[in-house]
Amino acid sequence: MFKQYLKNDLLRKCDETILLLRVIIVIERCVRGVFKEYIMKTNKLIQLYSRANLLVDSVFELSIPAKSVLKGGRTVKDVCGFLIPLSGQAIYKVNNTEYHLSPGFILHAGSSMPLSKEVVGDQKWDYILMHYKVIGESESKIYLENKDYGVSLNESQMNKVQELARGLLKLHKRTDLREQLKKKNVAV
Repeated sequence: MFKQYLKNDLLRKCDETILLLRVIIVIERCVRGVFKEYIMKTNKLIQLYSRANLLVDSVFELSIPAKSVLKGGRTVKDVCGFLIPLSGQAIYKVNNTEYHLSPGFILHAGSSMPLSKEVVGDQKWDYILMHYKVIGESESKIYLENKDYGVSLNESQMNKVQELARGLLKLHKRTDLREQLKKKNVAV
């Protein structure tokens, strides 16, 4: 029973990492196509992701009321994150760079970065937030934990990223339920 649990847990972590990498690949293709003048920076980013040992930390679907404001916040310590808009609009300021977010624009932020955000318009702000860790000490970890950037996607690309993010969210929710049951000593 314990061996089977370990095997299932390892498979789940692999599935999560594969989904995260698929999201990164779609984003990377978009960056490469949109920012040709930054091809050297893009190639460096691709190399860092390809060398990094990534682990999905948490995945959330969040809904924030219209006109909500947060000032003086920080991104989560020791993780990086992708914010994938589902509906609505918001303005995020990360590391003194302002990003206008809506479906079609994805934001990456590193660890412990200054953050302020404001939901704009009369619609609530819905998004998926995917946190990941870069395991071990490496150039990738240092770079990604200190990097914020945004990527514009076309509708087809955004649909693919949202689909992958929802799959990762669903997989992560099953894992969270399994962990809660394990803590209560219920067989899983």
